[in-house]
Amino acid sequence: MSFSFEEQVLMNVRLLLSDPDNWTQGYRCLTKRGESVDPWSRYGVRYCVVGAIEGVVSRLLRRPYATPESVKLWEYLNDVVKLLDDHACRRYRIGTLMGANDSFIPKKAHSLVLEILDLAIELLPRTTDRKNP
Repeated sequence: MSFSFEEQVLMNVRLLLSDPDNWTQGYRCLTKRGESVDPWSRYGVRYCVVGAIEGVVSRLLRRPYATPESVKLWEYLNDVVKLLDDHACRRYRIGTLMGANDSFIPKKAHSLVLEILDLAIELLPRTTDRKNP
């Protein structure tokens, strides 16, 4: 079974952030000691959703910097945020990925980020060349 680049990135980000210990707010990426680093740093262990996208994309493409591919995925996820049927997002007018990641208490924000990723993966166009192994 083959997956599109976008599916690979979003599934890897979802897997990485499923553990709350790998997720953070207010910084793109943190080390074990809580120091801010670039998401493609080998010392990074905690990521906001945008940092996780940058980190996964840079590892898949073997480029240590934010890429147009990262930006394309942020824009897609910003659109997905607007599709969410979440009372808190509507009440506080949260319409961006960063807003969803950083605007709520950690437990709510973390579950919201995972919900956004799940919906984003579900809504991606499926590749037609998938074959069963």
